Amino acid sequence: MTESILRRLIRRVRIPKETSLDGITVALASLPLPRPVKRRILGGGYESHERVLIKQALKTGDRVLELGASLGIVSSLILRLIGPSGRLVAVEADPKLHDSFRRQLGANELECELVHALCCPIWTDRVPDHIARSVFQQSTSTLSGKAVSSDNRTCSPWKTAGTICGELNLDPNVLVCDIEGAESVWAESDSPFPDCLEKIIVELHPWINGPEVAGAVLESMRQVGFEISGFSGTVFYLRRRPSPLHR
Repeated sequence: MTESILRRLIRRVRIPKETSLDGITVALASLPLPRPVKRRILGGGYESHERVLIKQALKTGDRVLELGASLGIVSSLILRLIGPSGRLVAVEADPKLHDSFRRQLGANELECELVHALCCPIWTDRVPDHIARSVFQQSTSTLSGKAVSSDNRTCSPWKTAGTICGELNLDPNVLVCDIEGAESVWAESDSPFPDCLEKIIVELHPWINGPEVAGAVLESMRQVGFEISGFSGTVFYLRRRPSPLHR
């Protein structure tokens, strides 16, 4: 069988109404995704690097801030892992995904707090001017999107992670971050993270910011006390080094 014939047969495969990823029900029928992305989910390929590190890092009772929640598939996995004693605040820039996010969590009888905002992932009150001038640009072929430079205002407001956590009285010990290159701000900030933060799972985007910036982001995290505990693809799991007083 030639490769072209195989591709045509795969395209004709019926997409079921739902499937399962890591024990999480994914309501495919209600998700606003193109067929190639749904087929990738069926094959287990959706956010596979992020999922494997989340399963390694998260435990019952964790308090999680998730930046870039999208449709709530990864959010559902987080909620299963942290259990009812944990807490998740999910942040998504695109308000059009609100209903799909709620349906996805509902399919698993889960719920969490959802904030629609463009999040600058630093713990100050003020978004840097060069970031605040950016707006959200949604991809036309996938659910990914990123902030791009513009003088126009976006429908979702810019907020820092510190502002969001302050408004919701959240002291996260875990940060899960997939925000299409906005993590580059960490290389510009002297102290981007609060003392309560113990674990970070972040996808870096060297194809957006360049490999030098990705390296600078990791170095800035090392300088403020985090070390790499694992990685998969371009997703990294970092833990804060214990204080000398607690070793």
